[in-house]
Amino acid sequence: MIILAEILIIFMIFYEYKQYHLAATPIVILGGIYFLFIPMINTIGVFLGFLKLEDKTIILFTLFLLILLICGQFWLVVLGRCSNRRISNNYIKEKLFYKEKFIWQAYIVSLACYVVSLLQVIQRYGIDNTKSKAYGPFAHVGFLSRCLLPVILYYFIENKKLKYLIAAVINVVALIMFKGKYHLYIPIAGFVVLFLTTKKNIRISKILKIAAITFLAAIILFVSVYTVIPNILAGETTWLDMRDGLRFSFRHFFHYLFCPFIASNEYFDNPAYLGFDSGIRNNFSPFDTLYQWLSGQGNYNDPVITLWPVVEESGLTANVGGIFSESVLNIGYIPAILYVFLIGSIVYYFFINMIYNGKRIITSVYLLGMFMVCFFCNYFTLFPNLECFVYCYFMDVVLLDNTYIIGRRVLFQGTNK
Repeated sequence: MIILAEILIIFMIFYEYKQYHLAATPIVILGGIYFLFIPMINTIGVFLGFLKLEDKTIILFTLFLLILLICGQFWLVVLGRCSNRRISNNYIKEKLFYKEKFIWQAYIVSLACYVVSLLQVIQRYGIDNTKSKAYGPFAHVGFLSRCLLPVILYYFIENKKLKYLIAAVINVVALIMFKGKYHLYIPIAGFVVLFLTTKKNIRISKILKIAAITFLAAIILFVSVYTVIPNILAGETTWLDMRDGLRFSFRHFFHYLFCPFIASNEYFDNPAYLGFDSGIRNNFSPFDTLYQWLSGQGNYNDPVITLWPVVEESGLTANVGGIFSESVLNIGYIPAILYVFLIGSIVYYFFINMIYNGKRIITSVYLLGMFMVCFFCNYFTLFPNLECFVYCYFMDVVLLDNTYIIGRRVLFQGTNK
């Protein structure tokens, strides 16, 4: 079953790669993760003591990816973009650099607000209790900094200006101090997406190199959050102090990588396990939160999954399954198919607008970054990501969408303009 699934997934990846001539399409980035991890879990994972992926789970992963591929083809037809004539990869780069000054200014202001928010939280709750404690206007303005972090990292890679690196490091440290993993992973994934989007005919060897660097960076960040920074804050800085923590964090890193796939074995067996009404609130939790706030009812919903399947032979459990199995767990199979198609529609709509019209660049990058890490958890159910989506859209409309690069910089595939 694994071999058949791998053949189908690689076909979908290759098909979309050839269709868009990009290494950062929705199917390439998400399907590529499933292509790598399905065999890895059932070989290396089993050797390390993890449970195997069931054949049914592998089949359902493949079918949901096929639904996303169909979704992408649907929006190409709806938006009338079936031809290969699209803007060049360089156009997006030129557009971002044309507004470099304004994006930098917005980023610095929002970053300053985010740092102030961090200091407020530390003063109020203590440095060991900062997770999910951001509050007030400084925090909300500061969220813009993580929306723009992919662009700032891209500026540094392209022109090597030290100010971008310093600001990005400050931002990353602040995100680590807040102890929210997805706040950091989504912008980094967005940067990878942006980098790949602006590169034409990128070689497979370079894609593998980027993937390896990203994987290494993820390990370093994970170990830093779980071991290095807590030990430093506790004054435990010797090798003997950190050794056990480092071993645990490395092992826990693979637990984090593998557990959403393995937990899906049980999630797919329990469609709508808490009832459809409860599940639909989970899947659309950001809008439910907004309604509760605007109406003054205050009956806020927590979308965290309460079913903890065993994922390791040692008995360790997990409560994340990725966007596919979590959707089935919350609302059942048929509604989950419609929900995944809806999320795919949002992602593809902005993606197609970016690569064919040069619009909604920041929004598309953030959405694709979030989509990339949805193998781990359905991050579309979290309210802060809706807030970041609004900020990204605002930046696009105000700064980028009304900008047109003319003359030699307007480059279309297949033309000499």
